[in-house]
Parts: sequence; structure tokens; C-alpha cells
Amino acid sequence: ILIMGFLTFRQIGVWKNSQTLWQNIVTHYPDSPRAWTNKGLDFYEQQKMPEAIDHLTRALAADSLHADAREWRGRAYMDTKEFGKALGDALIFHKYYPQKEAARFLLARAYDANQQSEKAVALYQELISTSPKPEYYNNRGVIYFNKLQQYENARSDFEKAIQMDPNNGSFYLNVSRCYYV
Repeated sequence: ILIMGFLTFRQIGVWKNSQTLWQNIVTHYPDSPRAWTNKGLDFYEQQKMPEAIDHLTRALAADSLHADAREWRGRAYMDTKEFGKALGDALIFHKYYPQKEAARFLLARAYDANQQSEKAVALYQELISTSPKPEYYNNRGVIYFNKLQQYENARSDFEKAIQMDPNNGSFYLNVSRCYYV
């Protein structure tokens, strides 16, 4: 009991917060992509993007096909407006995990950010046909409106998003813009 008590007391510092926990794990298992990913995700939640990208990159160094690291580094690149890098991660993520909805969504967003509107619209169409969500309609509508000047298609998408989520004010704002064009 004394030995277990001592070991438990010694580990209390490790459980201080998520960063100390995952730092302890990467210290003992430096090639663990899961540990580096989780440490990076903690930084992502804190909006510390350079640190998040660094740790997610370390996870990918350990396993270049680690899905969570690839997805979240792509998202972090989107958040930091490094759209070319985001597209690179999104393409790899989608290539190896095409069945994942998150892979198609990240790729659609990356295509849009990289001025590849037609490809983004096609992916949103695929997402809408397999798992319709108001966000997908809204995002596709934004592309129709801002980049393709297809205002009727945009209005239709915004109205569908409103039907699915009538409490989202940005959908109403977007549809109202269609009436001013």
C-alpha cells in the first residue's frame, strides 16, 4: 500500500492538466502519433495555432497517415490562412480516408479557400447528398453568391439551410443579400 501510495503521489503532477499529461506520454513514447495529436489538439482548443501545427506535424512525422493529425493540421492551416498548406493536407486526408465526411468537408473548404470553386461545389453536392447539413448548404450558397454569381442557386441553398436550422441568423443574412442583387 505504501509503494502504491508513493507512486500515486508521484503521478499527481502528471495529471495537472492536459498538456502535462500528454507531455509525460510523449516523453516516454516519443513516436506516438496519438500523444502528439492529442497534445496538438489541446493547443488547438486554446487557439495556439503555431504550437498546434508543430505538435500535429510531429504526429505526422511518426505516422504520415494518422487521420486525426492530418485533419486537424489542415484545419489549423485554414485558421491561420495558410490555404495552400491546408489544401495539401486535405488532399492527402481525402485520398486515404475518402469515406470520412470530415475529409470531404475539409477538402471542400480548402478548395474554396484556394479559388477552386467548381471543385468545392462538387464536394458540397456530394456531402449534401450523403449527409445533408445546413452548414453544407450555406457554404455552397456562399460560393454560388460570392464567386460564381449564381444568385438563384445561392438563394435556394440559403433557404434550405434556414429550413434545416431556423435559429441561425447568418443564414437569414445570406438569403437577404440575394434579394439585393
